[in-house]
Amino acid sequence: MNSHIEIYKNPNYYRGRGISLTKFTDAINMVSKSSYNIYTKGLCNDIIGKSYFDTDDMLKDTSLIFILYEVGTIRSILRKRMRGFIIAENEVDDKGNNVLYIDAICARYMKNAGSILLEFVENYANTNNTDVISNDGQPYKGIKLSSLSYVINYYRSHQGYKLIKHVNGREPSEVRRIANANSKHKFKSEDEVEKYLSDDFDKYIRLNKKLPDHSILNLLTILTKKGYSKNCDTKEIINEVNKYGFLTNLDDFVERSSSSSKSKRGSQSKSSGSSGDELNFYCMENGFTMIKKI
Repeated sequence: MNSHIEIYKNPNYYRGRGISLTKFTDAINMVSKSSYNIYTKGLCNDIIGKSYFDTDDMLKDTSLIFILYEVGTIRSILRKRMRGFIIAENEVDDKGNNVLYIDAICARYMKNAGSILLEFVENYANTNNTDVISNDGQPYKGIKLSSLSYVINYYRSHQGYKLIKHVNGREPSEVRRIANANSKHKFKSEDEVEKYLSDDFDKYIRLNKKLPDHSILNLLTILTKKGYSKNCDTKEIINEVNKYGFLTNLDDFVERSSSSSKSKRGSQSKSSGSSGDELNFYCMENGFTMIKKI
């Protein structure tokens, strides 16, 4: 079996031969159908809900769709099976640099499918964007994503992403120190992270003890306080987290400020939301900003 990746471009953002609304809409439908399966959980492994891939919203916001296929011959018949996808948007960071923002990545049923997709997208960003309408063909300077908490270490240690907000930035010393102290943690899901957060809360916060650097609760708290949380980057919510902690109940603030959630299509992570009366995981639901300079 071999792998093959096809690129689908939104005609609202790209010009060129073979770029059409029909092809892009077909790609959206393929992504949506493959993202979830009631029996197998689909390519997104039940982490991202099917509603995240709304056709109208993707036609408006999504620039590119990369679909990974596993290709091979079975009983002399050529088979092409979808094994993963990335949806991406063209963005300009606060320093004026063009970046390719990975809005979602899902991959299953094929070894290293996620890494194959990421490497392909990185190579694409290094060599292609002359037909982008919205940024006048200026080269990409970086790739940006919002990492769910359970894969922050994977992106940082194995894929070269940093906890920075623009491509020429550096990780703040406190962020770098605590992230390095957490680098040995390996989580399989957001549910597992939530369990560790609850344990850290009981061991340290309830007993008024200082969080150690290696605590995942410490890492996510400092990232939120410094504006890395996609859900919690407004001044009002950051002030609340500074006062009461990362796991405080933020329902009142979220209801009052529709701009507090930056996700265009709802929550990326299907978080359980709360554990008990005190813990709330809202600030981790749509991930934390990471960038790889290219």
